[in-house]
Amino acid sequence: AARHAIRLFGEQGLNVGDNQPYSGKQLNATMDRHAEAQGIPYCTVEIRQDQIGTAGCGDADGPAAASDADKPAADASGETASREPAGIYGRYCVNCHGTGMAGAPMVGPEHRLIWSEEIEEEGFPTLVKIAIEGQNGMPPRGTCFDCSDEEIEATVLYMLKESGAK
Repeated sequence: AARHAIRLFGEQGLNVGDNQPYSGKQLNATMDRHAEAQGIPYCTVEIRQDQIGTAGCGDADGPAAASDADKPAADASGETASREPAGIYGRYCVNCHGTGMAGAPMVGPEHRLIWSEEIEEEGFPTLVKIAIEGQNGMPPRGTCFDCSDEEIEATVLYMLKESGAK
């Protein structure tokens, strides 16, 4: 299955490979526990954060180049207008923070205690710094590379409010 996926993604202009000699399997990983245990075929797709924004993989010369609609609009003075935190969250953050992918703390009132503990242990400025610089599985700026520091801070605050953190 992987060789077919590699071919199909490659035909779409994506930077692909078979990740050899690394197998991609880790003991007790989700696919090992759920798919392999049941004999269900599967294909793992690994997104390499270190390839985002490099030639051919997300920059202006590559197939995943951002359209003008993706960029913040300029106001009448020529200054870049700020985007709404809910929109930034919905486009960039929800992929991990809506599912818990890679251990990301999920957003929502049912996750209030997790976020409250994060604020208590780390403090708001540290959470913003982590969002800007990245940490562990979280890429810098949550992949919103054209977001300003102020937009990132406002989005972190939005996520905390959505979770009812105290």
